[in-house]
Amino acid sequence: MAARRGKSQARRNSGNGTPGWVWLVAGAAIAAVVFLAAPNLFKKEGDGFLRVGPQPNPDAQPAPVADADIDAGADLPRPAARDGAQPAEKPAATQYDFYTLLPGKEVQMSDAELAASARAEEQRRAQAARTAEASEAQRAQAALEGRPVPAAAAPLPAPISEA
Repeated sequence: MAARRGKSQARRNSGNGTPGWVWLVAGAAIAAVVFLAAPNLFKKEGDGFLRVGPQPNPDAQPAPVADADIDAGADLPRPAARDGAQPAEKPAATQYDFYTLLPGKEVQMSDAELAASARAEEQRRAQAARTAEASEAQRAQAALEGRPVPAAAAPLPAPISEA
């Protein structure tokens, strides 16, 4: 049989190409080099990575003040000199020490008020416990009957004990 002219036989890959993981490692290495070298390449006497905008001048000095710039003080009359020529002494500023002042301002509660407050707190705790028990009983009953169980109510925050 005669060979066909103008057409070549299909070829399969020979399998000696570069694996994908090699390209991945090479790309990661090149990216790391560029990332680490970029700040040094783009640095222009700045202190950060790619800073844009005006830079402060560390050697800057304020502009000199000319006498012509100060107009307000020249028109005001000078105060008269005193006989003693001593400046008036300011009265000593009152120094407040809150650690000594505040205990005197403390509101004292009587024993009856403390006992009433404790009773009210105990009643609140007992009511919260009864409410929690009733809620739990309702949830259990709903679960037994196959109804959807309502979500449990979030407990009230407990007060900080001062004991």
